[in-house]
Amino acid sequence: MLSANKFISIDHAVVSEMRPLMRTACVTCSPCARLRAPDDNVTFSTCNDDAITSRKIVDVAQISPLHVPILLRIDRGRLDSRFVETFRDIVDGNSAYATEFARGNLAAIPARHLAVVTCMDCRIDPLAIFGCDAGDVHVMRNAGARITPDMIRSLIKSVNQLEVNRIAVMHHTDCGAAKVNLTQLRAKVEAATGNDPDDVEFHLIADPIDALDADLRALAQCPFLPQGLEFAGFIYDVHSGIAKLHDTGRVGQF
Repeated sequence: MLSANKFISIDHAVVSEMRPLMRTACVTCSPCARLRAPDDNVTFSTCNDDAITSRKIVDVAQISPLHVPILLRIDRGRLDSRFVETFRDIVDGNSAYATEFARGNLAAIPARHLAVVTCMDCRIDPLAIFGCDAGDVHVMRNAGARITPDMIRSLIKSVNQLEVNRIAVMHHTDCGAAKVNLTQLRAKVEAATGNDPDDVEFHLIADPIDALDADLRALAQCPFLPQGLEFAGFIYDVHSGIAKLHDTGRVGQF
């Protein structure tokens, strides 16, 4: 059983979707009306006070696994129905995923003891590219697959805490980080937000090969990764699916 001890605010539409699970005819919208799902000890109520107008308030005591996919829609706060609809597709997708979920026994230690650093580009599926599955590798992503200070932070944990002993850095062709004009990007951000990101380091790419080499050198010179840790650099072709091995090295030797 999933336990909770607080009120959760959800949109009326979500309560309507839960109605079949509650085995009740309806959920009223009159002030302070309450209905209980007797099989699950879940109480639904509404209130018309100013703070929660047009909200259903759910007092969740013990929720059966049957309700979990639907309750994944609930945020602990006040949901706006517009936002619910904005993310409806991925919430529905997760509901379907959770229904068939069979990976609860995966270990936190990656089975292949491998970390893959790659770009956020939506055309890249690093698990499929390297013939891996969930639980096999750590996947770390940012714009351009750059070895930034924050990427180093994640790799330190991956290696020193979670038994990773090799790192693959995979850049790719047709990368947006190699196309961005910094002046235009800053101007666009300022026009949209009123703020100039002049102090943000975007780690843009002038030359793809030089950028990958620079990232591999950053690994080789990192004082917080064990000496001798092996790494490799790849360039993935987004049009052919081929990840070409560019270079290899070891921390302290590149």
